[in-house]
Amino acid sequence: VGSVDSCSGSVNLPLRGGKGTLFEGSIRVRSLISGGYLEESVRGQNMDELMHATDLFATLAEAAHVEPSVVYGGADVSSWDDPSQAVGMNDVTGLSFWDRLIGKTATSPSRALPFIADMRLDDSSSYIQKVAMFWKGYKYVAQPAEAYDGWWQSPLQGSSDLPSDSVGVVIQ
Repeated sequence: VGSVDSCSGSVNLPLRGGKGTLFEGSIRVRSLISGGYLEESVRGQNMDELMHATDLFATLAEAAHVEPSVVYGGADVSSWDDPSQAVGMNDVTGLSFWDRLIGKTATSPSRALPFIADMRLDDSSSYIQKVAMFWKGYKYVAQPAEAYDGWWQSPLQGSSDLPSDSVGVVIQ
């Protein structure tokens, strides 16, 4: 399991936005599953689904046959003095995509209204600073203007070492 953690100002063409924004250039990342556990029928397939970072825990817990109710922060809480601090599956906001990934189902789990919110907490209050909602193929983003909201020229553009049409090939 890995994540994409590129430096600020990375080029995500043709997607808009960068790290820390809710535009597609920040939240669309490629993932890879490898290993002999996957059935032949699902090997080499692509999946273009909306999977949030919080879904990763629920998916990996199901894949490992781990009951999340006895796991808190990666520690076994069954021997804790106060096991009520454990986070149970009902407390996990992520959805498991495991059945979809192994080909057991053809559809992914869905939320009534998928959204991403960036919460800010301080001494006096809490509020949502930015939010993205997905509905019927549309995405609504509400956030203040930020440094990495736009599009940037690819470092490959303008290079005399590459033919002018090579940038399109890299992006595709």
